[in-house]
Amino acid sequence: MKKYSKFIERIGFIKFEWQQEYLIFLLNIRNNSDFLKLCTKRNNVVNLEEFRNELKNDFNDDRYEQYIIINSKDNLIGTVYSYSFNRMKKYFFFSIFLVSEYRKYGYGVGAILGFLKMSFAKNDLEKIYFDVYEYNDKVLNMTSRLRKIFEKVEQFTNRREIDNDKYDILRFVVYRNKVNL
Repeated sequence: MKKYSKFIERIGFIKFEWQQEYLIFLLNIRNNSDFLKLCTKRNNVVNLEEFRNELKNDFNDDRYEQYIIINSKDNLIGTVYSYSFNRMKKYFFFSIFLVSEYRKYGYGVGAILGFLKMSFAKNDLEKIYFDVYEYNDKVLNMTSRLRKIFEKVEQFTNRREIDNDKYDILRFVVYRNKVNL
């Protein structure tokens, strides 16, 4: 992971703690058509109050932590959150989304690797999982390039339907010992 440190250094994380400015930013992400296609099974747009309730329910249900991702110029470029934290088996899942204009220049790699590094450092975890829809070529290409870190462990058939087409979900895992802290 050391060869990717230049990407990680350009990324920062602000913990979401219901700050209004970040709530609006997250609402814009939540209603983004790419987010609805790539990061969630939800498919409808919501208003601020509906989003606030939805997010509260997510945190009450299984969301562990959420961060706003910033670049070195303090621009808000995306979000990452962890969920389904299993303290006994020492794992959780994460999901990440970058605003479209920041999906180049290594921000995605930096944000993912930075989040993994931070998560392993501050939590008693052995592994971290994440799921990717089979049509998310950019993320799948990244996992292929970083296959020493990301290991595909499962494939769930026909889990997402869009316009009568069914798509698989691919599950990846990152083990603590594969991430140099």
